[in-house]
Amino acid sequence: MPRACGSASRQRGLRTRRSSQIGQNHHWARAANRVCAREHARLVALPAGQFSAIETQERTNAIEQDALEGLRRLDSRTRLQKNFIAWREYEVKLDVWVLEQLELGDDAAVALGIQRIRSAREYSRRLARRLSAKTCGG
Repeated sequence: MPRACGSASRQRGLRTRRSSQIGQNHHWARAANRVCAREHARLVALPAGQFSAIETQERTNAIEQDALEGLRRLDSRTRLQKNFIAWREYEVKLDVWVLEQLELGDDAAVALGIQRIRSAREYSRRLARRLSAKTCGG
């Protein structure tokens, strides 16, 4: 029975590529966890109830923007890593939009924005867990 030409070699190549991506993800995840740990520590350190909703959102946005910059500096190679960072960017953009709506006093838009942020955060946390970036996965 004829065998497909190069099929064993192709399978070895796929296994090697897959194991290489797993190694890249673990290395990347350790670095991402450090970035996310700093972000979480800074967010927890924000004094509760001391600032207005707008001031709190401004401070939160600054912390999340710094974390996003830290994640962007990582050497993201795999599609999953790039996808995670794209979803984090979307979260930050939504946070900025919510701040604008707070300043305008548009409560309905703020509620919608918060709902979208929760959904985006849930998805990015799911991606973080797939990457083994447990600190980023909340």
